Order: sequence, then C-alpha cells, then structure tokens
Amino acid sequence: MRWESHALLGIQAVRALLPEELEWLNRESPAGPELSRLPECRTGAEQLAASCLLMDWAYEPLYAAYARQPSGLPFPHMLPDSDGRGAYFSGNAPSPQAAAELIQLKIEDCVAALRSGRRLDFYRHAGVLGHFLQDMTAPTHVIGPRLLRNLFPDPETGRCAGLTGCYSIADDLKTARPSLAGRTAGEAAFQLMNDAFFAADRAQRSIPELMRAVYARDESRCREILRGPASDAAALSARAWHTVFCLASGQFPESELSGLSPFPLDQVFPAYRHPGLYASAEPGGFCLDGRRLPLRLLTENGVSQFDSGFGMTGYSGMKFYLHGQFSALEFTLGLADHESSFLPHVRVDFTVEVSDGWNRVFSEDMLFGGRVLRKITLGPGAPARRVKVELNGAGTLILAAKAIPWQTADGETRFDIPHLAAADPVLSRS
Repeated sequence: MRWESHALLGIQAVRALLPEELEWLNRESPAGPELSRLPECRTGAEQLAASCLLMDWAYEPLYAAYARQPSGLPFPHMLPDSDGRGAYFSGNAPSPQAAAELIQLKIEDCVAALRSGRRLDFYRHAGVLGHFLQDMTAPTHVIGPRLLRNLFPDPETGRCAGLTGCYSIADDLKTARPSLAGRTAGEAAFQLMNDAFFAADRAQRSIPELMRAVYARDESRCREILRGPASDAAALSARAWHTVFCLASGQFPESELSGLSPFPLDQVFPAYRHPGLYASAEPGGFCLDGRRLPLRLLTENGVSQFDSGFGMTGYSGMKFYLHGQFSALEFTLGLADHESSFLPHVRVDFTVEVSDGWNRVFSEDMLFGGRVLRKITLGPGAPARRVKVELNGAGTLILAAKAIPWQTADGETRFDIPHLAAADPVLSRS
C-alpha cells in the first residue's frame, strides 16, 4: 500500500495541526481492522490521515455507519444536491444547505467521539469529513462528465483522455496552520461549506487549462495546475479537524475568534445570481458599458466610492446560504454614478428577503417567495442610504431588485433599469 490520493492529502492536513493536537493523536498506537488495508500507520496522526480513504468503503457493513447519511445514501463524492446525491451526476444543482448539513453531522460525530474517548470512532468520522471536503475541491468532481466532454472534446479520434490523478501531487504541498471555523458545530459547518464552494469555483476555473495540458500529455503542467485544488483540499481538512479539537475541548484561541464576526457578505459564496450582466461578476465593482468599474454611488453630498459590495441591475436577484448563523445584515444601498440612474422613469423596488432553508425558487420576475424583511423604492438619482435588517438566523438571504414598468403615450410597456449596489455589506452574529 502507498500513501496516495485522499490519504496523501490527509498527511498534509495533519502536519498543519497544532502541536498539542498532534500529541493527542500520537498518544496511543493505531488500532482497527482497516489498518491492513491502509498504508503502514505507525502513529495516530497517520491513521487519521489514512482514514480519509474510508469513505470509499461505504458499502461494507463495518464502515457504513461512518460513511452513509441518515437517509442511507452514501456521502456524495462531490457537492451534494438537495437530496444528498452528487450534484453533477444527478443533474441537479448543488445545494449549500445539504453540504452544510452533512458537514455539521460529521463535525458533531467527531466531537462526540473525542469527548467520550472513542478514538477509533473519531478517526473514522474525521476521515469521512476530510474526504467529503476534499472531493468538493477536485476538478473531476465539479463538472458533469458529459458537459466536460462537450466543452472540451478530445482532439485525438478514438482516445478517451480525461481528468485523472488530481491528488497525485499532494506529497510536496505546504499547508498553512489552520484557523478556527466556528465556536459551534453550526458556525463551523457554515464556514467550511462556504470555503468548499469557493474552492469548487476555483477548481472549475482550472478545467480549461487543465484539459489542454491533459490532451498535450504535459504531466508537469498538469501537476502545476492541480497544486491549487490539492492545496485547497488539504487546507479544508486541516481547518475542519482543528475546529473539531477546539469544539471538543471548549477552548478557542483568542487570536482566531476575530474573523468570525462581523463577517463581510462578499466573503459568502453567492450560490445564486440571476442570469445577466452580474451573473458571474466578481464583487466590488460595476459592469458598466462593457467594463468593470469601481462601486461609485450617488450620495446626498455627491458621489462616494466603496471598496466592497455587489453590483446589480435594477432587474436582478442574488441568494446567499447562511445556515442560520447570522442575526443582522447592514449595507449601503445606492444607485450607480451612471447615466442609467437618472433616466426619468427609473423606479426600482429593492427587497431583502429570507427563507428558512435553501431557497430553490427560480423566477424571471425576481419573485422568490421569501419573507420580505425590508422593501425600499429607488427613484431617479436617489441618494445612497445605510440599511440594517434583522435576519434572526435565516437560512437563505435574498437581495432582489425589480424595476417597475411604465407606459409610453401610445401604450407600450417599458422599463428603465439602472445599475445599483449593496455596498460594504456586513453580517453580524448576536
């Protein structure tokens, strides 16, 4: 047996843990029947790393209790859909709620095992948690196989080259010391889910260049490109395990608490954006006249520029999954310093809405069926205003802008659609 794949990623993650966490892992010799199938495990730390392979054994009765969901389904080897199946194989969209719930389940299993001294159970639960997080970073697992073939057909007739060996370069990674993901299992599940969705997005972006290298048989270039996803995978595992140790002991490093609240909304993965100019735009700017420009908003004193936030049009919607972890949202709402904001018939209803779980409603009319917490109407040249909304632990946060139609003299229906932004948006916890 060799250290490879998920076990090799696990080794990198273990090496990043705190000295006292490593000391606990190595306090006793490894145990368990799976050791005969794992690489040679000489220490508890190595057993934890190697247990990242255990999720592949979900069909064996001994390991089913660790690698299966309460529904009986095995843990998906990619971002899950709302039914807990692999999103890109099921054909359904990824569900941040399902991902957070599965992560929280494994965190709670790990903490319970640690607190009761069940070391072997801890290794197994922690290995499944590590594998699940690692799979969400792999280019092989963030796109459907048919779509991959359609977008990047093999240039050689009869050949079936594809994305393989995504973790073969993990032996020389440098994983930074992890930081606390949360003070509760829910907080940690939200943060790790959020990290995983951003990592999946980065993995998707690597695919075009990676496929070119695969087809060119350029192994060194493949390894170079795959270093990013593999680094994300090891870092996610390390952060999850470090957080589990903190939760089990009830001790949280003071230096790691500051990043938990307040929490900038533009550090939350935008899991849904209505198709249009801003559907895939980076936060912090406007898409005006075909160019990305700073967030400059109209104010009572002229124009102000903001460093962060989300540009939108007057007919758009955004959704963020918060896993019930935040109590309030504060942001500056304003129209862009752009000619579209002064059109005479500009009238936009901007709403802040919430849903209990992950809101899956698609609407061309920006009617997502959430509970409306705040509604603000913007007119031509309306100055920016600071807005605070109590979220009270909502699941999905929805920001929606709906331009109100007007009619011409001959009865035609028209819309004046400006650019606007939710600038400097910040989430807080109670």
